[in-house]
Amino acid sequence: MPFLLLMMIILVHELGHFLCAIYLRVPVDKICLYPFGGVSKFKNKINIPLKKEFLILIMGPLTQIIFMLSIKNYLPLQYQEMFLIYNRNILVFNLLPVYPLDGGKLLNIILASKMSFRKSFTCSLLFSVLVVVSLFLFLLRNMKLNLFLLLCLLLFRIYEEYKKRKIYQEKFLLERYLEPNNFKRRCKVEKVAEFRRDYQHIVKGTSRYYTEKEVLEKRFQSKKV
Repeated sequence: MPFLLLMMIILVHELGHFLCAIYLRVPVDKICLYPFGGVSKFKNKINIPLKKEFLILIMGPLTQIIFMLSIKNYLPLQYQEMFLIYNRNILVFNLLPVYPLDGGKLLNIILASKMSFRKSFTCSLLFSVLVVVSLFLFLLRNMKLNLFLLLCLLLFRIYEEYKKRKIYQEKFLLERYLEPNNFKRRCKVEKVAEFRRDYQHIVKGTSRYYTEKEVLEKRFQSKKV
């Protein structure tokens, strides 16, 4: 029964992401369920509007909370407290500002609204490391094996994402080159590394300003064999 309750909570949480993505017409690849959590994998592009990504992200925790409040009184009495504890623990853990948890992705969305894609992603990962290391130190004396392994897994995932940061940056730019977006907001930058999500860019050159399209065409057409 404890395992079934845990899986039910995780599934409802992931369904919140899934249904919101379907509603917003964002392609869903699959939902993966694990004993320690779940992951909804989407086929959405990096340049998806931040508001749309935020809605998909926040619907997981919101759906879980609504489900918890709706069903808690219908469970057998001996399982109600367990159900509430599981929900609380999953919510708190999942909302930690650690990438790739929902809290870490939320942090990345907030940072991406204020700074470049490259800088926001790197800052999110570095802050995630800081949070996980702080948890290690804070819980060191009463650390249980399952929690220790979970924190180690998070550090490994952060490291894996950090290694891919340059790949994500190139994918971010390539998407904008292949499928230009007509973002209403514009900003002036001095280099491609300063490109931001939800913005069209004007790049400062030595003698004039260049459009984002001109810069990306030059960047990717020069790489053709």
